[in-house]
Amino acid sequence: MKLLFNCLTTEKGGAERVISVLANEFVKKDDVVILTLKRNTKDAYKFDEKIKRLYVDKTCYESDSGVKSIFRKLSPSRLLRFKRFIIDEDPDIIISFLPEPSLRLMFASKFSSKIRKIPKIISIRNDPEKEYSNVLIKQAMKKLYRDVDGMVYQTEDAKNYFKGIIKTRNQVIIQNPIDERFLIKPKDDKDRKDIIISVGRLESQKNHELLIRAFGRMIEEEKNDYCLEIYGEGSRRQYLQEMINKMNLNNKVFLKGKTDDIVKKLNNSKIFVLSSRYEGMPNALMEAMALGLPCISTDCPCGGPRSLTKNGENGILVKNGDKNALGCAISDLINDDRMRKILSRNALRIRKDNDVNTVVEQWYTIINRVMETKE
Repeated sequence: MKLLFNCLTTEKGGAERVISVLANEFVKKDDVVILTLKRNTKDAYKFDEKIKRLYVDKTCYESDSGVKSIFRKLSPSRLLRFKRFIIDEDPDIIISFLPEPSLRLMFASKFSSKIRKIPKIISIRNDPEKEYSNVLIKQAMKKLYRDVDGMVYQTEDAKNYFKGIIKTRNQVIIQNPIDERFLIKPKDDKDRKDIIISVGRLESQKNHELLIRAFGRMIEEEKNDYCLEIYGEGSRRQYLQEMINKMNLNNKVFLKGKTDDIVKKLNNSKIFVLSSRYEGMPNALMEAMALGLPCISTDCPCGGPRSLTKNGENGILVKNGDKNALGCAISDLINDDRMRKILSRNALRIRKDNDVNTVVEQWYTIINRVMETKE
């Protein structure tokens, strides 16, 4: 069997990480092709050398926006190259991640009988309310996605969003696999440093300002030795740093940027916090749980943290956007050694629930079902 992954890029990101894990597992049995729209200079994740790599764009470019981005997305020559790659490869099935590549695939299918005959699965990776918030994109999605052969969601909330839109019965929920890098021995609570850690792009979605404010409130009341470290880069770095400066938290809150050793950083920390406004299935939260960190997360749409977390058992959920609730949860966990140990122990169960082999088998099940239905 030949599987073709259709995606935007193989740079750093949650969807890209999952593609790398799945592709590296699938290639053990099958032929795998990864077709990316963007040609990037360096992969963020390792790919087996047996995986065939194709790029629609002929040259590398930095992410663009505005009119330039629109022209690039609507370029007829780009669409023709995209169609030609798929027709030449003639895969047995196509698995598409993220809105732009998926909409492009379904649009190309409308004008190519050869592509139309190939079974296609679309995987929803984030909150669809946000990803399809643009009126034109939403209308295009409603028309194009009706012809898809299979849908893979990460949460029940995401699946419900497409109710009445998707015609196929081949719809399943599959959570992300745990990367084997995070399966090392977790440190005991007593051996971890007094660090609260958060991992995520410095963008509005991750709502780091909420975390900084909540942490600042806690420090003002508690006067303890804890510090907050935030790993990631993005367009809001300057804004967040100015906030830290104004709150006089320079010696307590640190924007650490990117790191190639996030496993070690997590394993050295005492508490993990996810403060996002919305998420799909947050890899950062899953990876922290896999390392046995006591985790706090906002109960944000589209239900990813909620599907991973049994509140008070393997983590703590707080109301989305509630600074006071988040600050109180941080304070309570800092002062409750017993609760940290309980959450840590129970969080480790995610290693079994989201084992790579289990997740890959779930993917093979939907792939085989879709291919049988298409025949």
